[in-house]
Amino acid sequence: MFSLKPFFLSLNIFIAATMCNSSFAAKKSSSTTFEKNLRQTLKKNPEIILELLKEHSATVLEIAKQGSKEAEYKELRSKWEKELPVPKKMSLDKRPIRGKANAPITIVAFSDFTCYYCIQSSETLKQVLEEHKDSVKFIFKHHPLQGEKISKISSLYFIAAALQDENKAWSFYDKVFQRNSTDLAADESELKKMAKESGLDVQKILTDIKSQEVYEILSQDEKDGENLNILGTPHFFINNLVLRGSVSSDVFTEAIKTVKKHSISTKKKSLSKP
Repeated sequence: MFSLKPFFLSLNIFIAATMCNSSFAAKKSSSTTFEKNLRQTLKKNPEIILELLKEHSATVLEIAKQGSKEAEYKELRSKWEKELPVPKKMSLDKRPIRGKANAPITIVAFSDFTCYYCIQSSETLKQVLEEHKDSVKFIFKHHPLQGEKISKISSLYFIAAALQDENKAWSFYDKVFQRNSTDLAADESELKKMAKESGLDVQKILTDIKSQEVYEILSQDEKDGENLNILGTPHFFINNLVLRGSVSSDVFTEAIKTVKKHSISTKKKSLSKP
């Protein structure tokens, strides 16, 4: 956590020294006169403020970053406020839930096991779920890359695993996302290995991935993605709020705060109605 104290301490020392100048002391300047004289002094000696900025460049840079981040959040909040009242229709039946089933906020990810940015996001989501474990639950929906056979097979494995044992399915999910996307062999050998390491019945998975139930779940996810105009992965819904691409945990946290605020506001409006 950065501190502004060093920068402002230096600035205050300079101001104090300026105030002790005879011209200031003699006149006992008002704040307006003091500001005018200070401006004149800095205008004649710009190297003073430049030296202060240089001395505390890290602090100044952090201030600029914070300003930029706040501007970004302001724009996002404006967009989110318009999105939140609009229901996002999708099927969540027979999907395993990570976190408390009764958590008021649901993060739904349309993702792909072979997508580099989805791999990045899986790590971010772990952090988010841990930080907000009392209020957030997570559901994974499949949006496999077109033309990538192993992408679709990976999805079928996870769906079959979840129907077999949800906890073991999440262990499998973690293992798949923890490895490099280039390490996922096209012949399924890595998938079988990770399923076995997760304690799953591999033979049952090999049978179930051919079942109508598993294919219907995958088809429904793909259909939902099409209806929601999802063109790339990862794509997230936090209740009705939308996040696109690999974003930081800070952005997720800001989105969760916005959803909570909207929920409280909606309840108050509902209670105020006669």
